[in-house]
Amino acid sequence: MKSFILDEKRHYSWISGENIFNEKDLDQSIKSCTPGEWIKIKIGSFETIGFVNPYIQDFGNVTILKTIEKEPEKYIRNTILASISKRKLFSYSGERLIYGFSDGLPGLVVDSYKECSLAQVSSAGLDRYREEIKQILESETGKKVYFLDNKKYREKEGLPFFENDNLPETIKISDLGIEYELKKHVLQKVGYYYDHRENRLKLENTIKRFDKEFTKGLDLFCYIGSWGMHMLRAGVQNVDFVDQGNMAEIIQNNLALNNFDSDNKFFREDVFAFLDQKIKEDLKYDVIVCDPPSFTKSSKNKNAALSGYEKLYLKSLKILNKNSILVAASCTQYISIEELDKVVVKSAIREGRKIQVMDIGLSSWDHPVSSLSSKSNYIKYICYFVE
Repeated sequence: MKSFILDEKRHYSWISGENIFNEKDLDQSIKSCTPGEWIKIKIGSFETIGFVNPYIQDFGNVTILKTIEKEPEKYIRNTILASISKRKLFSYSGERLIYGFSDGLPGLVVDSYKECSLAQVSSAGLDRYREEIKQILESETGKKVYFLDNKKYREKEGLPFFENDNLPETIKISDLGIEYELKKHVLQKVGYYYDHRENRLKLENTIKRFDKEFTKGLDLFCYIGSWGMHMLRAGVQNVDFVDQGNMAEIIQNNLALNNFDSDNKFFREDVFAFLDQKIKEDLKYDVIVCDPPSFTKSSKNKNAALSGYEKLYLKSLKILNKNSILVAASCTQYISIEELDKVVVKSAIREGRKIQVMDIGLSSWDHPVSSLSSKSNYIKYICYFVE
């Protein structure tokens, strides 16, 4: 392997947990390297390994790991084993087995389900070992591994896009005692969203502790209906599920799997249009969960994203009963939990509603976050009592 030296001015960044650097942070050019080539890097008296990608022209073409291991194959294997071992401690029945940088494997995401695992590789350094990664995972978990790569991510790395594996028609999921089935034709990202699992359980427990009957719930941007299923298990009598995707059959099947009443309804509609219609009908709800997809992938569009959230909460507050629950959930990385809260507070003031923060939450345990300032800390959950 070729050897490089990290600029002394960047030592603290690496010590503080940063992994991504630029060519100018090294003592020599990486132009002679191939995409994904592994290298040795000296940081003071310490030597570690990483990989480079000269194909990437902007920031982020040097990845520096934190390890005493000098052989990439051994590092990858040992890190995968450590990640799997850690997840076993959480007693989940399905989980995110590997979470990229947070688990020391930048560009690798693996989600495990009842009968298989789905893997996504988006860094050139790990793509070189994709078959070895698959073999390790299958050997350690006893489950078939399917690759579900993201074309856009791979293009950024200059990687070829392989046709994704022939997935099974149905992905079976068990999460916190609730069963789901997800058809491959509606599958998003790497399947199911485990990231909000602890927050869904928080909401369920909050509802159970109320000395009040919750008649009607609303799961907005529902996907396969996870928030709504937890509402029903908590005792909410009826839930409406809303999503633009063709999820009607999925929702009804998941309701049946968990023996929930089939009277719960799915609406395939734009969420904002649905809310406008319910405002016109003067229909009220006791619990509303707003968990939209990310409103922006760039800090440049942050203000537009905040305006979108404000619009969402203004409409939701209009159809909430007195003494109800509103959940503001977000996966938008560029909006902090404080900013999310400010938008809800502003919306409540405009609607003349008094609110109280009851609970907050982060991502689930299988999505490790090293600190509150970490880039991995993008999941936000705020539960409000609305008077």
